[in-house]
Amino acid sequence: MLVLDEYQLEEYIGQGAWSWICRATSQHDGQEYAIKILKERGELAGFNPARFEREFESLRRLRSHPHVLSVYRFGEWRGWTLFSMELLKGQTLQEKFKDSDPPRMSVAEYGNHLNQIYAIFEELLDAVHYMHNLGIVHRDLKPGNLMFDADGGIRVMDFGLIKDLQAQTLTIDCPVMGTVPYLAPEQINSREIDPRADLYALGVILYELLTGQRPFSAKNMYRIMMRIIEEEPLPPCELAPHVPAALQRLCLRLLAKDRQHRPSSAKSFLTELMRAKGESELWITSTTIILVDEVIYYVPQHLGNEGNLERLYNVFEKMLEQGAQTVLISGEAGSGKTRLV
Repeated sequence: MLVLDEYQLEEYIGQGAWSWICRATSQHDGQEYAIKILKERGELAGFNPARFEREFESLRRLRSHPHVLSVYRFGEWRGWTLFSMELLKGQTLQEKFKDSDPPRMSVAEYGNHLNQIYAIFEELLDAVHYMHNLGIVHRDLKPGNLMFDADGGIRVMDFGLIKDLQAQTLTIDCPVMGTVPYLAPEQINSREIDPRADLYALGVILYELLTGQRPFSAKNMYRIMMRIIEEEPLPPCELAPHVPAALQRLCLRLLAKDRQHRPSSAKSFLTELMRAKGESELWITSTTIILVDEVIYYVPQHLGNEGNLERLYNVFEKMLEQGAQTVLISGEAGSGKTRLV
């Protein structure tokens, strides 16, 4: 059993709806830990205290994964239920990107921004795939529950609302559990959920990183829920012009109202993401595309060119809308004409 006297509490770090977090130093090894303490019952409206131990047990099952927060010991001290866990000192995903402004980025800046997004999601999806394989649905994936460690890797945290598909269902008093802007339609409608609810939340996070805003916002939570159920999100490229077409298509699939239309798993999401990444990494040199009276010039230097690729998609969409047209792609040998098409 964990005895709090083993730890020297250093400072209060923060709190969630049902717990407090403190930084502590071990009297045995001198290492710093985080201590998560369940609040008093009077502050646990709508929360079954048994979820606290289930959170610990789920994290213990997942602790071998490098992108999930590690936990250590569970116990009680003077009537308080608590557990010790790894202390992360990095930024959350929310904090890291709070000042970014994708709509105002140049092509080169947005290309760098995309590279960060791809790197984050590769690690994140690996972790989500791992926990889904163990029958665990997080149910509260959001930027504030994703934190960077000392090496810059992403970590999934806060498993207080998890659904363990292999365990007995715990009773709850509140029908909707999670953070409203990241809830899938089936969560709002109180339907049985599966791992695709997490994929919807990841779609909201991806949309937010691509455009700088969530797909649905309103003055109150009820209206946000109604918009999630009833409305379609704006295509990301209408908010941030350099969003690659393939990445936009994937993002909108993740936000499908019908979960049957979302990727089937985190693994398939990752496969599609890497395919979208490949399509957005077309390297173009001094190549000119001519469509009737329209000429698009690409700058004579190697760029990530996600934005230029989007413009190329627009040219061909215009061609398809107007009927048969003649498109001439010309340039010097080795300038990237073949790879362009």
